[in-house]
Amino acid sequence: MKELFFTSHSQKDLKKLDSRSKSSIVNKLQKFRNSSLDAIPLTGTWKGWYKLRVGNYRILLTIQKKSWIVGYIRHRKEVYKN
Repeated sequence: MKELFFTSHSQKDLKKLDSRSKSSIVNKLQKFRNSSLDAIPLTGTWKGWYKLRVGNYRILLTIQKKSWIVGYIRHRKEVYKN
């Protein structure tokens, strides 16, 4: 089982979502945590980060000391903008 931690950014992102999207994202993270899903590695500016897709939303994760950190949960049009 993977360890997951949320940043303050990802907690705020999750709170902003409607209940249906929030539920889908929580379910996806539970499946990921139980190792039945693999995150897709990103390249370029986001090298070292991974993504999970949930409908129109993207969950961006990174690894620190064998733990997965949920950095951002944003709409696909907004997620990669700085």
